[in-house]
Amino acid sequence: IKGLGSCDISKFYEIKNADEAIAFLEHPILGKHLIEITAELIKTDEKTAEEIFGNPDNEKLQSCMTLFASIQNTEPVFNDVLDKYFDGSSDFHTLQLLYNF
Repeated sequence: IKGLGSCDISKFYEIKNADEAIAFLEHPILGKHLIEITAELIKTDEKTAEEIFGNPDNEKLQSCMTLFASIQNTEPVFNDVLDKYFDGSSDFHTLQLLYNF
């Protein structure tokens, strides 16, 4: 989400707010693929997100899952990833930026 990343690539691809995240999920290709790849991640036998993605990409995963899990009536796969790899914990900084607190 806008405000977390500092490199040019992060800034180029960042999602600016909840409305943009909703539009991403509603896109017939992007949303479908995000849900599919997230469901595949849940199936992996790796023990931690850091073993799969390394650091800091494991933190980016937590932020991404937090963002999409925060959308009302969203797919449960995003919370499933938070449960499996982050003990159910959302990313605090993402929530701060999303809800301006």
